[in-house]
Amino acid sequence: MNHRLKIQTLPGYRDMLRTSVSSSGSKLALFNPQDEGYELIGNDLYYNGVLISMEDILEQVVDVSINKPLLEPLLPYAIYSFIRSDRFDLRNNVQFETTVTEFSKYFGLSTGSKGFRLLGKLDVFRTIYGVIPEFGVFPFLEIHYQAGKLVLISHYLHHAFNMMLSDCFDRFGERGIYETEKVHASIVMERNKTAALIVIELVRLVVTAGRKGKPHISLQELVACIPSLYSIWKSNNSTSFKNRQLLRAFDGIVELLEQRTELFNDFEGLNVNIPGLKVSSLNEVIHISHNNNIGRGEKSNAK
Repeated sequence: MNHRLKIQTLPGYRDMLRTSVSSSGSKLALFNPQDEGYELIGNDLYYNGVLISMEDILEQVVDVSINKPLLEPLLPYAIYSFIRSDRFDLRNNVQFETTVTEFSKYFGLSTGSKGFRLLGKLDVFRTIYGVIPEFGVFPFLEIHYQAGKLVLISHYLHHAFNMMLSDCFDRFGERGIYETEKVHASIVMERNKTAALIVIELVRLVVTAGRKGKPHISLQELVACIPSLYSIWKSNNSTSFKNRQLLRAFDGIVELLEQRTELFNDFEGLNVNIPGLKVSSLNEVIHISHNNNIGRGEKSNAK
């Protein structure tokens, strides 16, 4: 079965599943501090035993020297999409029971000794926090594994989802669009994680531009959205090495759009024009064009 990721398109919620804060209007984001001095008590975050104010937390969330990129940046999309599937009800629940096999099969992940090692990768999320200024700080994910059963608990995603639904309804009514399902869930198994994240952003861009829009995004805007791209740009490596890393990050982008998304099926004449890739030319713009047709009646009013 071709399952899909659920990608947020509503402004203010596009950073919901990543550590970057890509716009001043962002309403929530993930916080991944490398320092072990952080401790969450209730919905309050402490550092070395001292309570941190929400104002200070937000300053740390936007500080890329403190809020580090995730080792598995596609897994938050996987976790959210899985517990948003027809089997579960994220709106009214925070706890979801499954198995490692069921979760893995949903995304086409391999299991066994040489497989994806899902439990170990999920365990990392115990020390990653979801920050919602309106509600407080939450563990992104709590997991319990016993007798073959995998229990996923996320108060953060429960609050984030309900807040997004309410905000979308207030702004656009019952027909408001807050996410798209044009990315295949199997993209989670891609080895080039940065390329997969770029694909997610390009899909989000095309969908939010709508039928008559002219989707375009600068490399600098992508860098702001994708922490691993930012890390390339800000590293102390030589310019030539960083340019090679940038080229590697974009390797196979068009093929991924063809194979792991519905864009080429839903938009006639889709063309993706990727400019020369250099860290010294971040003002260069990716232009996407199509024949103004959009499939399955989907449209976006979330610009």
